Amino acid sequence: MGRKLKAVVLAAWFLALCLAPPPAHAGAANWVKVSVLYSHFDAAATTDTVTLYTTRGHQQIHQVVMRRDTDFAGGSITTYTVSVGKSGATSKYLPATDVFTGVSNGDTNAIVGQGAGSEADGTALIATATASHNCSTATAGKLTFYILVSAYPPGA
Repeated sequence: MGRKLKAVVLAAWFLALCLAPPPAHAGAANWVKVSVLYSHFDAAATTDTVTLYTTRGHQQIHQVVMRRDTDFAGGSITTYTVSVGKSGATSKYLPATDVFTGVSNGDTNAIVGQGAGSEADGTALIATATASHNCSTATAGKLTFYILVSAYPPGA
């Protein structure tokens, strides 16, 4: 290969390397956004759950943020709380938080959950609603959840 050809190949390789997006390594944390409407909690019971996210490949849950977009209301409901966790620990990532009409969560209406935890592959992150009357009687309400997750590097 001639000197000019080598220089062109090297320049093309360097340019491709510089323009390539950074690799998404296993430890990179990513936000997952999930919206939940009142109609998702459709059980004719005072407690109901909705799966927000299912872990893959030994992921670490770093944080859960819940934003109340629309107050929960309707029927004969007088209280409505939502927590986030997993089966057997339903408030592991976010304690029961009042999302009923007229309750103020502050200026941003965002509640930041507690501590991180590593979960086995296939663990469902669930939101648990508890209401004074059947969850299915709600006629309004919307929550947006932001879940910060990362995966352990291979072999860790």
